[in-house]
Amino acid sequence: VVIVFGNSLVVLSYKVNNRLRTRTNAFLVSLAISDFLVGGISLPMWIYILLTEFNESHAFKAVFRIFDVFAALASIYHLTAISIERYVAVSRPFYYKCLSSFFHRAMITSAWIVAGFLASLSSVTNTTAWISRVYSTILFIGGFIVPIIITVCMYTGVFSVARSLLQRSPPRIASQESAKTLNQYYQGERKVATTVALTTGLFLVAWVPFFTVSVTAAYCYHCLPSSPDSLRGLVIIVKSVHYLNSAVNPLVYARRDRE
Repeated sequence: VVIVFGNSLVVLSYKVNNRLRTRTNAFLVSLAISDFLVGGISLPMWIYILLTEFNESHAFKAVFRIFDVFAALASIYHLTAISIERYVAVSRPFYYKCLSSFFHRAMITSAWIVAGFLASLSSVTNTTAWISRVYSTILFIGGFIVPIIITVCMYTGVFSVARSLLQRSPPRIASQESAKTLNQYYQGERKVATTVALTTGLFLVAWVPFFTVSVTAAYCYHCLPSSPDSLRGLVIIVKSVHYLNSAVNPLVYARRDRE
């Protein structure tokens, strides 16, 4: 309920408030939609799995895994796309202002398409152990490690560029008024970048345990708790933590952006 209600408010706010209809917020709304899918589809299915004590049908399990992977990858690819967009906005402000809306639509669409493609492969990966292991590796590298590396590099560049430009002496700019305007622009862009970086950090905290357990299960299953009850408890904990991430993002937006 919290996930569905909170992310619905994010989408509704974007729709009714013209001042919120910025290009960066379009990414955040698309991210909110992926979080909404978690609360509207993945989490109810997971609750059903818990109620049936992991005795659900094979078909139900396959559908659940597709939606679960899809929503997770969509979230991380959106965060990656936002980090790239923020870097371009701060490091190439004049180029950024000249970009058409096609650039943003293409990045958002690509995030959904790649997430959907990788998630659809999960339905055919349980045939043999080695195929499942290969898929887990691809998912870990392509769906977590590479996006995180890109995101960290982009935000390192964002804050480095913003800091150096904000410290630059005013005489290098045509007038004091234009210097003030430029400083306000970079301060605004840095604030947006900080908000998204915070969102990314929370995503990492929520998802690292899950990916750790997933990779361990693929390569060293005996390293996990041997007791069925303990293993089930571990899975429930890591799943609950990453589902919680979909509930906190609307709170972050409201706290960081008064509008």
